[in-house]
Amino acid sequence: SIQLNVSGAFHSRLMEDAEKRFAPFLFKADFFDLDVPVISNVNARRMYDAEEIVEEMKHQISSPVQWWESMEDMEFCDLILQVGPGEVYAKMLKRQWPNKLIMSVSSPKDLPELEEKIVQARKDSLGR
Repeated sequence: SIQLNVSGAFHSRLMEDAEKRFAPFLFKADFFDLDVPVISNVNARRMYDAEEIVEEMKHQISSPVQWWESMEDMEFCDLILQVGPGEVYAKMLKRQWPNKLIMSVSSPKDLPELEEKIVQARKDSLGR
C-alpha cells in the first residue's frame, strides 16, 4: 500500500458516515445490468450486475482504492484511456506497459489526437 498526500480522508473508514448519508441517493437512481463490465475499485474485479455495482459504489467511499489491482485486469487491452483532468495515471500505466496505446483525454481538444493514434495503430496492426 502507498501513502498518498491527500486533502481529505477519502476512501478510509473515516468516511463511513458520508457513505451512510450517500447510500439513499444511489437507490434513487436507475441502474441496469451491463454488457461491458465496470471494474470495482473496492475489490478489483469485473462487475456486470446492477445491484452489485450499486453496493460497490456505496462502499468505495470508505474503502481503500485497489487501483493497481484494477488496472492489472486491463493488461489485455490494446487501448487504455484516462478520461478526466490530468494524466498521472496514464503516465504510470505507460511506464508499466510501454507498447500499449495509453492516453489521457481531458477535453474535446484531445479527440483529434486520439483519433489519429487509433488510425495509426490500425495501420500498424495491418502492416501498412
